[in-house]
Amino acid sequence: MKKSIIYLRNSSENQNCDESLKLQRNQCLSYAKANKLEIVKIFQEAAKSGIKTEGREQLKELLDFCSKNNNVDLVIVYKIDRFTRNSDDLRSIKKIFDSKEISLVCVSE
Repeated sequence: MKKSIIYLRNSSENQNCDESLKLQRNQCLSYAKANKLEIVKIFQEAAKSGIKTEGREQLKELLDFCSKNNNVDLVIVYKIDRFTRNSDDLRSIKKIFDSKEISLVCVSE
């Protein structure tokens, strides 16, 4: 069974944080269940509007976790823009994932 991490993020306090995070969580968990994936950890970043990728503490922890654990196969996100909106950051993160043979899956796109 592939081991997976889920990353959830709501970007603004103006959005309905609880509902947005609940939707993301449910969709990611449904994907994991349908694909028989084991969730080893869920990282949740709430109400961080305008914070650049390097300022997201949970994303930093996720990258650190992936770097230190060779048993992660997959990172699951609801949408790419929940993960990062900066294409340079996405390429950098993908390089880290590729070096560890970790796939990134976006369940809604």
